[in-house]
Amino acid sequence: AGTRNLAVDHYRTFIATSDCGKDAAIQMQSSIEHAENLTDKVSPLREACLAFESEAKTLCARRKSTSLVLARHTRLLEILELPQLVESCVRNSHYDEALELAQYASRIEKKLSDIPIVIEVVKAVKGTSKVMLNQLLSQLRAPIQLPACLKVVGYLRRMDAFGETELRLRFLQARDSWLSSTLKAVPKDDPFEHLSKSLELTRVHLFDIVTQYRALFSDDETNFASIQGATATSHRSMFSTWLDSKIQQFLRMLQSDLDAGAKRQSLDSIMSQAMYFGQSLGRVGADFRPALVKIFSKTALEIALEHLNGAEQSFKVGIDQLALKAISTNINEAKKE
Repeated sequence: AGTRNLAVDHYRTFIATSDCGKDAAIQMQSSIEHAENLTDKVSPLREACLAFESEAKTLCARRKSTSLVLARHTRLLEILELPQLVESCVRNSHYDEALELAQYASRIEKKLSDIPIVIEVVKAVKGTSKVMLNQLLSQLRAPIQLPACLKVVGYLRRMDAFGETELRLRFLQARDSWLSSTLKAVPKDDPFEHLSKSLELTRVHLFDIVTQYRALFSDDETNFASIQGATATSHRSMFSTWLDSKIQQFLRMLQSDLDAGAKRQSLDSIMSQAMYFGQSLGRVGADFRPALVKIFSKTALEIALEHLNGAEQSFKVGIDQLALKAISTNINEAKKE
């Protein structure tokens, strides 16, 4: 009875409590649904946060790199200008500066060989170094004095482009090319003039080349021969073979021009020049005068035989003329009688 009276007296409260419970259940259900939606969206949010974090780290690294580049702008500019500087030095024949810049590029390559821009810079410098190498070799294929020759070979050694044997071979090839081009420029219309001019050019220039080679590559040093005896012998053999080929080439040219008619003009002058040529090469151990004896002996014999044959023909003609005169005289005397 008391509970009933309580419910009757406070029914509004019970109704309100019931409505509140219903509302709480509805709100709870809604909260559960929102929580489930939130759970579904947490994973993409986490991924987005991770992506943002990664991008932020990348941007920070780039900013740091940019700041470092800005701080070292002057040094980087020097590296980027290396190809242009080397090219300018080579174009103006400032080979000492070009070699120093090339060595600097090599040191940079060893330290920063994993950076693409550095690789490109070093590649460009090496390309210009090849141009410099060709320029130096072209100087050896032109008229050049010993002091300039020493500089050129010194540059080639500093470039380390060739080994010792190849360097010697390149030098001989270049100087041989220049000597051959000089001899080819001599006019061949007159055999005597061609022989005389070619003989003088060969004597002067070949002796200069031998002198230059011996000044540049000293094979006779005791220390060098004792350390690299086999190599030194090979080098001397290579040079001797080249010099012998030049002498044989000259002897063939001498014989050819003599046969072409040079012997009929002034054989004694040609022989004097040739003997002087052999004597001058004798100072460097390449006296070839014994080979000239056979050539000039044969030529002198041919000239003598030509003169003798001519004298014989002249004698016969003279005898025939005397005989005709004698016959005509006898006929005239007979008619008078």
